[in-house]
Amino acid sequence: MQDNGPARTKVCDFMVRGVVSVQPWQPVAHARQMMLMHSFTYLPVKVDGVWMLVPEVSMAKYLRRGGDARKAALAVSIADAWHRGENKLELKPAKVVDAEDDVDGLLADANPDVASLWLVSDGHDDLTGVLSPFELM
Repeated sequence: MQDNGPARTKVCDFMVRGVVSVQPWQPVAHARQMMLMHSFTYLPVKVDGVWMLVPEVSMAKYLRRGGDARKAALAVSIADAWHRGENKLELKPAKVVDAEDDVDGLLADANPDVASLWLVSDGHDDLTGVLSPFELM
């Protein structure tokens, strides 16, 4: 049997660097375009100082309108779409982890009935990577 080197157990061993995210002031149309272009299930956005995720299901629900209403919904900023009272863009709180966190712990806490995406903090105010179960397979 061949030795595969040191054990890979930390988030940093598996995470994808070069995070694609959107800014809260950008229009919903931009977030939609990024999700379609990259086939993302979730897209990170930092709103009011908190990392959130734009889920594809929320985007689909938000855009289920016709004609001018759809055009107007696409033109609204992500933050404004989220802060609306009715027919708003639902955002999901992101699970932010550290690069040195243990992968087994993340998996133990993960709900198998819900798609998972962990955002990896750079230790300051930004992201250094993302991790999904796909990278761990």
